[in-house]
Amino acid sequence: MDALMGDVLIVGRPAEEEGDTQAVPDELIDLFFHTETYRVQVTTIEDTNRWSGSLRRFNDVGEAYNHGQVLASKWALVNDVRVIPA
Repeated sequence: MDALMGDVLIVGRPAEEEGDTQAVPDELIDLFFHTETYRVQVTTIEDTNRWSGSLRRFNDVGEAYNHGQVLASKWALVNDVRVIPA
């Protein structure tokens, strides 16, 4: 599933006290711009500290994230979803 994406602006979280925007973390830049394949991991409500996933790989970060969201909507035990480099 190839999707066209337009221009985006990625900013870091605002500083807690001043509210100024911080730099984007290097790991996020690497994930979006320097990763060729992706995997999806989830935590469950039974173990929120342990990330688990399959070996399925995706060529597009959006496709990987959508897969994780669909999985979460079908499996009630999913607590959180993340996309990581494969």
